Amino acid sequence: MGKYLSYLAVIVLSLFLATCAPTTSPSNGQTDQPNPTNPINIIADDEIHTVGRISYIDVKVVDSKGSPIPNVGVRFFFQSPRDGNWYAVVDELTKMTTVMTDSNGIAKIAVLPNIQVMNQNFRAYISEPVQIEKYFRVTFKRPNWLFLIWMCADNDPTDPTRDLELPGLVDRSEMLNANQNVSVFAFWDGREKDPQDKILVLDEFGVWKDIYKFSEDFKSGDYYELARWIYVIFSIFESSHRALILWNHGNAWLDNASNTRSFTPQAICYDYTANQNAISTVELRVVLQAYNSVNPPGPRIDLLCMDACLMGSIEVLYELKGLVDYIVASSFSEPGEGFNYNFLKQITSIDGAVDVGRKIIDYYRSSYDGTQKENDGLSLAMYDMSKVQVTANLVSQLGYRC
Repeated sequence: MGKYLSYLAVIVLSLFLATCAPTTSPSNGQTDQPNPTNPINIIADDEIHTVGRISYIDVKVVDSKGSPIPNVGVRFFFQSPRDGNWYAVVDELTKMTTVMTDSNGIAKIAVLPNIQVMNQNFRAYISEPVQIEKYFRVTFKRPNWLFLIWMCADNDPTDPTRDLELPGLVDRSEMLNANQNVSVFAFWDGREKDPQDKILVLDEFGVWKDIYKFSEDFKSGDYYELARWIYVIFSIFESSHRALILWNHGNAWLDNASNTRSFTPQAICYDYTANQNAISTVELRVVLQAYNSVNPPGPRIDLLCMDACLMGSIEVLYELKGLVDYIVASSFSEPGEGFNYNFLKQITSIDGAVDVGRKIIDYYRSSYDGTQKENDGLSLAMYDMSKVQVTANLVSQLGYRC
């Protein structure tokens, strides 16, 4: 786990790390009120941003007449709620500590907040041509839902029936949204059309931003990778509810994939490059068991969605009973386009797992209304995992009577 926790320096806002060394900036007494005698003034308003989204904290630099001043270096500092010390803010995208004002006099720095903080003290500081600073407050609010989408698009390019990279790029486009009730992390394992494996996160304007690029092929079919990353993301980034979406091919249930062949179809999350690996249903159970039993355990995963074929069988559900609250999956083959991810735009501040599951299903159905794919047969359902054991008992009783 240590190797993966070291990535947190890349994906977690240093704003909230207690191990940072405190930094102070000089002060010449110019604080909150613009001074018409100064050649430079800083204008800042209190701001509200969403945890788990790239957010942009900004100020405006103007002259004594209120006209914007470009090309001025601005540094940002925050006061830690833990120890009261001031720390320099590092831009999450550029890794710079000084940002320049644009032609409108705006200086903005990108951050990736991971916990809810109300009225965090911030300070913008300019050292040249005069020393001046401005205090303001920023609130970071946790979203109602945090989605981790595991996108295994490294498929066999020689078989067009199995190559899902292009549909994956379409789905990434559908996921774009500025809904402050939702934060989304996507782990992308591509091949040819977008070969750079990476971690993507939506910013507050609904645009994907790369926060980490893997230097080696990302093993999306390795259940160890899935176990490590869901713990990292869901344990570090606060939200009221959490959803894991496994995006790829699926072929239902097999007791142990390794006992039959190296690239078994009875699994999910195929990775063509990394030893043609995949995650069997038993391995998926191990992942979720580990997540729920690690000390400290990760916050509960409310909703597990499998945007893949055939994963809505009773055998799969039985293997995963007690590990998540609800599952959304298809018992039939899915069209290659899979889910319609525009449902993310419609999630509200009060939606629970049942509400979100219904929206996923409704958008899925509406995407194929009136098409041949609807005529071929569609299936997508939400399963209450607290009822699986009762269902399994009834199925067993039926078997005994036959």
